[in-house]
Amino acid sequence: MNVKTRHRLSLLIRMLVFVALSGILSLVMSTATSPWVITMTAVVLSLAVSYLTFRERDTFYFVSFTCNGSQGRCYLRFHERVSLDEIEKKLTSLNSGNQTVVCWYERVSRYEYELNISSENGTLPS
Repeated sequence: MNVKTRHRLSLLIRMLVFVALSGILSLVMSTATSPWVITMTAVVLSLAVSYLTFRERDTFYFVSFTCNGSQGRCYLRFHERVSLDEIEKKLTSLNSGNQTVVCWYERVSRYEYELNISSENGTLPS
């Protein structure tokens, strides 16, 4: 499946889950008696549901580095935001223990990461 189609399908599924949970929430809240309780509870629960539905679970980086006098660029994926030291440790381990120095890095979206990473072996497309 195409990355763009997969991204759109993922967004559609997230939105449908959000709408379904909001509908269930409104049905449950219709039995409450006080309008302020209903409103405040609905707002808080809607914010919680939207946060859990639409949050990004991983952090993606585009990194430019130097190793053994050669320059390189790669995309990295971590389960949370990490420091520059963690990025350098990861690149050093990927380069057979050779000291790696990060020259520049930036956070990128999941969509950009998936567009640039080949699904078969995790390398940059040729």
